Amino acid sequence: MNMLLKVLVIMGILLVILIGVAYLLPSRWSVERSIVINAPSTAIHPEVENLKKWEEWTPWATKGDPSVVQTYEGPEAGKGAIMRWHGEKMGTGMMMITESDPTKGITFEMQLDSAGNMGDGSIRYQPEGNGTRVTWSSNGKLGNSPVSRYFGLMIDSLVGANYDKGLANLKQKVEHPPHG
Repeated sequence: MNMLLKVLVIMGILLVILIGVAYLLPSRWSVERSIVINAPSTAIHPEVENLKKWEEWTPWATKGDPSVVQTYEGPEAGKGAIMRWHGEKMGTGMMMITESDPTKGITFEMQLDSAGNMGDGSIRYQPEGNGTRVTWSSNGKLGNSPVSRYFGLMIDSLVGANYDKGLANLKQKVEHPPHG
């Protein structure tokens, strides 16, 4: 019995330490990736401001979750365009473009039903040499859950890899459009 009590006390102390450390971790998450596309921003922007076209270059479209169903509301492209989705892996969520400029890029808000207001982000354009540096970034609050705070440590590596893949797909799509 004495040994069991010692094990329980040690486990309790470790749990308190893990929870305490969680509150020392950042309360926000952020992800940012960029790539240079050999094209002007005006050639890139139609692929970015039209959320229906995201299916052609983002890794989260039906390739990431075959069960996902996407619906669109508002204008075809630009400010006010909304994409909603639900799927087994991706869950349920919404993204809305809040700003759109063919020389600067877009800003957007995201929500996941399970997380409430998940965050916001942007895809920005900056002239670089004969091309355009495209920077995709997102950020948001992690809340007070210790589990969320620890998960926040992994978001950059998990989401960042998808941003890298999406930007590479966007580069390929803009630089080498299909002939037809």
